[in-house]
Amino acid sequence: MKTLLVVMNVLAFVVSFGAILWAWIIVHKDMRANSALFARLKEIERTYANEPASMFGGGSRTEAMRAEQRAAGKTMFTYSDMDNMPELVKHLIYSHAISGLGLQVWLVGAGLALGTAANIWSLFLPVD
Repeated sequence: MKTLLVVMNVLAFVVSFGAILWAWIIVHKDMRANSALFARLKEIERTYANEPASMFGGGSRTEAMRAEQRAAGKTMFTYSDMDNMPELVKHLIYSHAISGLGLQVWLVGAGLALGTAANIWSLFLPVD
């Protein structure tokens, strides 16, 4: 019985710590990808930096720059999105966290539940 409790506690640690490590790896991978995208977007901006101003911000080179930015992975939004910017940012943060880290959070919870069950169960074992 004690062996089972030890195994449950070790398993709880492995599941919880593994999920936290996995989440850390995912977040850092996403941060690296975002940094690379940001650097690419800055490079595109430098390419088009000397673009002469055109009426209403249009022009074929401006459209080419926007197309290049979208192809690189830039998220575009409209002026109407500006009115709802706080809600948009909050939505993006929550949706990104849920889509990228949901399973890891559940695994941490499972590890904590397993460890807690093993520890409570150990309280009812006879002392040798």
